Amino acid sequence: MGNISSDSHKKLQYVLTEMLRQFDKICRDNDIEYFVCYGTELGAVRHKGFIPWDDDADVGMMRSDFEKLKKVFEEQDTGILMLGSPDGDYKWHEKVYPRLYCKGTILEAKYWEDSFVLSGDKFGRPINIDIFLFDYTDNDPEKIDK
Repeated sequence: MGNISSDSHKKLQYVLTEMLRQFDKICRDNDIEYFVCYGTELGAVRHKGFIPWDDDADVGMMRSDFEKLKKVFEEQDTGILMLGSPDGDYKWHEKVYPRLYCKGTILEAKYWEDSFVLSGDKFGRPINIDIFLFDYTDNDPEKIDK
């Protein structure tokens, strides 16, 4: 959890929950499939919520669903959410994978400070949901086990 106070962390996770609710509504309204993954999935199963020290949320989707999501963000009001993707003009993670940001927020976690100083970036980022894209998955148990 770094130097974030327990109270601040609860507020952060409240914002993440609201972001996930809005993201879920956007996906349901536009027939976009997604799933929680990585730390978010682990927190849901093991902690019945967030991993206590987690400071983001992780979702996965097929690339075809992400293409639909990009169109939604181009054409509709997405409330508090803003999409950053690898095909945009972004500086950091968006070069690798897309993120949903909460407009008007800045997360300042002291344990990241050294990496931001080393990279020359201004420290701090909006509260975010990481989106991991999958180009191919197979539901056939015969193929999965091999």
